[in-house]
Order: sequence, then structure tokens, then C-alpha cells
Amino acid sequence: IRFNGETFNFGSSLTFDLSVNYQLPVVKDVKVWIKADMINIFDDDSQVSGEDDVVGDFSGPLNALGLPTTWVPRSDTQDGEAAGDFVLPREYRFSIGFRF
Repeated sequence: IRFNGETFNFGSSLTFDLSVNYQLPVVKDVKVWIKADMINIFDDDSQVSGEDDVVGDFSGPLNALGLPTTWVPRSDTQDGEAAGDFVLPREYRFSIGFRF
């Protein structure tokens, strides 16, 4: 994001996920399976989005109607406010089932 020559960036983010499946035959075509997933193995907690609104700069030049012609970021620009502004935390998932 670029405002009046100043650049605002959210840092890069990289997550690693792992999934393991195992299947065991029981009888003829019936098989039991288990699956384990690990999401975000290294528990990266980077901010990936946030507040990026701007407001008019009334201390700068104004047009004929008295409206600002330049913009400045809000005071809370780049602050993470919601859970979706950050990478999801480490998560474990386990599943079991039958195939036939």
C-alpha cells in the first residue's frame, strides 16, 4: 500500500503442512484407514492483512469545494483487528474411517 510516498507492507508469510495416511486391509475389500494432518507446523503467526483505509488530509491542499486533495493513512493502519488478519495457528486433525 502506498500513501503520499510512504509504503506500508504486510510481511511475507510461509506455512508448512503435513498429512499422513495409513490403510489396513481387514476382510476382502474392507479396509480401515486413518489420516493425520498437521497444519502450520512451525506455528507462523504473521499478519497477512489489516486496516488499510485512508482519510482526507484537511491540513494539506483543498479543492474549490473545500475537500482534501491528498490522503493519509488512518492512525490504526496495518493493525490486525480480526482473526482473519493473521495466519491460522497450528492445528492438528485426525480422521478414521472404513473403505469398502
